[in-house]
Amino acid sequence: VRGAHFRAARIEQLMERLRRGDTLYWPEARNNGDRHSFLVERLLRRAGLPSGVCVPVSSKGSLLGAFLLAKRTGDVEWPRTSVDDFRVIADVIASAIERTRAEWALHRLNAKLDQQVEARTAELAASEQFGRAVFDSLAARVVVLDGAGQIVTTNAALAAGHPLVGAGGTAAGPGE
Repeated sequence: VRGAHFRAARIEQLMERLRRGDTLYWPEARNNGDRHSFLVERLLRRAGLPSGVCVPVSSKGSLLGAFLLAKRTGDVEWPRTSVDDFRVIADVIASAIERTRAEWALHRLNAKLDQQVEARTAELAASEQFGRAVFDSLAARVVVLDGAGQIVTTNAALAAGHPLVGAGGTAAGPGE
């Protein structure tokens, strides 16, 4: 358990370096005395990867992952221009991740809005149905007119007893 705890602490130290935006190299760690990079080198050599570079993939100060390039054969010096290119690739990956997260959030929001619209539409239909039922239950004959004096709707009592009003409370046209 002690060994596992020690390895976990080492990995956490490496993760902290990546969170800070540090690029980790191996085997260059031996040359510059960087203890954390040396730990990366040891871990990856055990995995059969003697040389590599690990570039953090970050966005808005948050570590999203790491872009790791390694070689299985021989020690490789990683030129600064290559590492700079790797950082650009890491930035492109971070942008793609953020864009994908934003798209997922938009899809979730759209789905939520669709559910809210469906729920509100059902509420309005129920309210309309209730209002119509109350309107039609009135014993008095009721006519609703628009601003031009045209019949908009009537209640069931008027529709049942008036020859010019059709079923459903709408005005019947000539010949209907």
